[in-house]
Amino acid sequence: MDELIKSTEAAYASEQMPKDVSAAQTALRQHNDARNKLQQLINFTSDEADQIIIRVRQQVREILLVNNNDVNISQGSVATRRV
Repeated sequence: MDELIKSTEAAYASEQMPKDVSAAQTALRQHNDARNKLQQLINFTSDEADQIIIRVRQQVREILLVNNNDVNISQGSVATRRV
């Protein structure tokens, strides 16, 4: 994504400003298209990050539950041995 932003900025910095209305309209359309593509990429990246966070939290919960059960089982067997 950083590369896309850098290349887009470089492309705009090297472009000459249009001299007539039709060229300006074309440049504006191209700019809006690039902006929309970048916005879609940002939204997609954000959605993917949210999904990763959700999956990691679920895995952490599952690990904690398994570890908690293991501790309970271990404590139960220790208590049984003491009796």
